[in-house]
Amino acid sequence: MWVLSQPLAASAPKIEYGKNEMAMVGQNSLLPIAGIKEEMILATVTMYNNLSWQTDSTPNITASNSQVREGIVANNCLEFGTLVEIGGKTYIVEDRMNSKFGCGYFDIFSFSLEEAREFGKKAMIVTVYN
Repeated sequence: MWVLSQPLAASAPKIEYGKNEMAMVGQNSLLPIAGIKEEMILATVTMYNNLSWQTDSTPNITASNSQVREGIVANNCLEFGTLVEIGGKTYIVEDRMNSKFGCGYFDIFSFSLEEAREFGKKAMIVTVYN
């Protein structure tokens, strides 16, 4: 189960989601509740776009067969549907990277090429929720 980390207002109802579901409301991210294991790893994080020169022949479809959208991340080792937190934001693993990249690489999806270029390549702590 997942709950919003910050309610929208004091009177807002608690919103719960199943293990492999995620929702974003404004800038609120989802955090796990009791019983979910988490692991923190130091990883290399980059950002990619749905441009054919950065992806395969289907740049708008992820490896898990979903449409690209903000909030997804590529990783070659975690199961599809795994939630990770990077830089205070929650992402769901729904894509893969080139096979030359190992488990310690995460590639965040963005529609903005400028944002991806500004983001660059960073060493960051990634929290993986299992």
